[in-house]
This record gives sequence, C-alpha cells and structure tokens, in this order.
Amino acid sequence: MDVFELRHRLIGDYARYVDSFIHIREPRVRDHVQASLGDGVLWPDPLIQLNPSFEPGNWIDNLVRDGVLHQDCAGIFRRDKGPSGPGESMRLHRHQSEAVRTASGGHNYVLTTGTGSGKSLAYIVPIVDRVLRERPRRGIQAIVVYPMNALVNSQANELQKFLELGFPAGRPPVTFGKYTGQERGEARRDGCNVPLLILMPPDRPKKMPAADESAGGQSIRRMPRGARRQYSSRSTTRPVRRPRGVPTTHLPPASTMRAPEPGTARRRTA
Repeated sequence: MDVFELRHRLIGDYARYVDSFIHIREPRVRDHVQASLGDGVLWPDPLIQLNPSFEPGNWIDNLVRDGVLHQDCAGIFRRDKGPSGPGESMRLHRHQSEAVRTASGGHNYVLTTGTGSGKSLAYIVPIVDRVLRERPRRGIQAIVVYPMNALVNSQANELQKFLELGFPAGRPPVTFGKYTGQERGEARRDGCNVPLLILMPPDRPKKMPAADESAGGQSIRRMPRGARRQYSSRSTTRPVRRPRGVPTTHLPPASTMRAPEPGTARRRTA
C-alpha cells in the first residue's frame, strides 16, 4: 500500500465533499476561499516523524528473580500471548524499569516521557504486583482515572492482553473492570463489585453506586447531604457539650456521659 497515494485520494474525496457545500456569489470572497482551499488550509501536509529508540531496561523475568515483582508477573506480562502459546518474555524500557523499582520501594514518582513510550506499563505493572502481593484481600484494590472514556476503553483492551490471554476463561490472576457510565445492567454492577482494578474517567468516583458485599466487593456508598452530622457509631453513647462554667476536670468520664433524650426538658440548678 502506498500511504501517500492513499492520503491523496482521501483528501481529494474530502475536498470535493466540502466544495459541494460552498456557493459564494461575491467574486472576491469566492476567489479568496478557493485560493485558501487550494493551498490546503483544511488539510495540511502530512506529518512524518521517526519513533525514538528508548534505552532498554530490565527483563520482567529478572525483576521477578530479584524479588522486585511478584512471581506471577512473569506469566502475566509477556509479549504475543495467545491461545497458541504463552508468548515471549518482555523487556521493559529503562524509564519503565526505574518506575517499577521506585514503586516497589514504596515511593511516589512522576514519569514524563513521549507518546508511545509505554507510560501505561510504568504504573500498571506496579499496581498488578501490589494486588498480587496483597491477595486474598477482596474488593476494589486500585482505581485508575483517565481523562476520557476513550482512553478507558483503550486501556481496558490492553489489560485484556495481559490479564486474560493465556489464562483460563473467567479466572484471570487479577480481575479488572471499567466504570464509565456507558455500562448497563450486569456489566455496570460487576464493574464495581468484582474487580481488583477499576478504570474510570474523573467524574465517575462520585457517581459510583453501592457495591454488594455478597458479590465479594467492599461496600462503596455515598453519604447523603447532612448525614454526616447525624452519623453515629453503634454505641448508644452520644457526645455532649461541656456546660458553661464547668472546668473539664470536673466532668465525669466520657463513658458515663449521655446526652438527654429528645423531648426531655433541661433543668437548671441555682
């Protein structure tokens, strides 16, 4: 396929489509518009760039051997996995290796690098490693927030390659799901109950529905407005304010103090 010829045909079809809507009677305006379209104002020249070669880092197998990653990571993060075989061992870029080692030490980090350099793996690998180490904890263990639903969907497809391919159906080493507001029915409920890893855009956390503990998830509920002031523990003891003029040292222990029941009158002593 000649990519330049393909572009030429695509731009030609698009130019004829746009020109079919343009009917200008004023000669000077018409000439200016036609000249601008002829100069490619709506379709600039193609941008040609070279993909940089990033400095190689550690192999996943070596990080597992050194104890930096959980042993199951060696079978998860592999290239070209599929029904026909387990795939090949994966080698990270240097910046990915440094990010994994930094996260393994319990430190925060900020990674700044170019497009297509594998930024996603720089945080997905540490998250999966942490989830594997904390098994058999149940419920949502990590939340990854993306700015757009399209990125959530794209990342979910990438996670399928690592966490589903090569493993028995329905039994991935780490479950994951997405909650973008586009899910319906069972998919929406499962997205909040089952996964150890959940992907969502920034407006979703405050809209997450309650999770069902019977499905293995931890309860996620939003407290209604004003409920925080009414919330109390299971104990019947309620906090009371210190009366004016009474030093704190003269008050009885907190365990014996109880607030008056609603509707009871307060009596003052002289």
